[in-house]
Amino acid sequence: MTTNQFAGRDVINAGGDVNINNNVYPIVRVHNVYMNKKEILKKIGKNIQIARKEKGYTQESFSELMNVSWSYVAKIESGILNLSIGKINDFANYLDVDINTLLKIEK
Repeated sequence: MTTNQFAGRDVINAGGDVNINNNVYPIVRVHNVYMNKKEILKKIGKNIQIARKEKGYTQESFSELMNVSWSYVAKIESGILNLSIGKINDFANYLDVDINTLLKIEK
């Protein structure tokens, strides 16, 4: 097992993978809760959606602000697309929230 930091927390690669719809995702443990990559992306996407709605943006108006397509925002919010830390930081900056707000992934 390897341990890394993610959002200020120890994230442990539990050494296994899960296959979902022919996509292989590593299983990680966050605070003794096992989550795979897909679940983490969904949690971050949901956090982005909540922050966007709190700021009063629709997916269309927010996508115009970021100069991306509304479908890109929709795919991020539903956890379909992978995000780099840089892109999560961009979302945080456009939403004027702390990046930790978007990275909160407790089950």
